[in-house]
Amino acid sequence: MKVSTVISATLCLAAASIPAGCATRAETLAEAQSIKVDLIAVSVSDVDAAIAWYSTILQMQLSEKNDHGNGVVVAFLEGNGLRLEIVKLANAIPFAAPDSANPATRHGVVKLTFAANDLQLVEKLAKSAQAQTLFPLNRSDNGNRCYVTFADPDGNWVQFAGPCPE
Repeated sequence: MKVSTVISATLCLAAASIPAGCATRAETLAEAQSIKVDLIAVSVSDVDAAIAWYSTILQMQLSEKNDHGNGVVVAFLEGNGLRLEIVKLANAIPFAAPDSANPATRHGVVKLTFAANDLQLVEKLAKSAQAQTLFPLNRSDNGNRCYVTFADPDGNWVQFAGPCPE
C-alpha cells in the first residue's frame, strides 16, 4: 500500500462525511485495517549482545547480519510474524537524556510492547537472558490484561502484554 493511499484512507476515515476522492467509508476502513507492523528497528551499542537478548526473549531467528564498515552493523531477526532490525551506528549516542534515567520522561519511543499468550514463559525466557526486570508481572488498571516490562542491554524498555495467568 502506498503512503499516499494510507494518508488518503486516514483522511477519508476522519471526515464527518465521505470527501471527494474517497471510496465508500467501508472500503477506506478495510484499507486502513490492512496496515500492520512489519519491522521494528532498535539502535544498540552491541549488536551481538542485542541479538542474544532479543532472540532469547522473542524466540526469533537471526536471518541476516551485515557489517557495512565504518562502525555500522545491521542485523535482522525474524519470527512470530515480525522482523526486528538491530542497528549499531558508529557515532550513535544513548537515547537517554543525561539527566533522565526514565525513558517515560523523555521524548521519543518510550517502549516496545509485544503481545504474548504466556507471560510466565516470557518471564522465564527473560531470566535466562539475564534481562533486568523494570516492572514485574502485573495486572492492568482495568484487570483485563497483564504485562511485564524489561530493559534490553541498552536500557530500552521492552514490554510484553497478554492474558493474566490463572
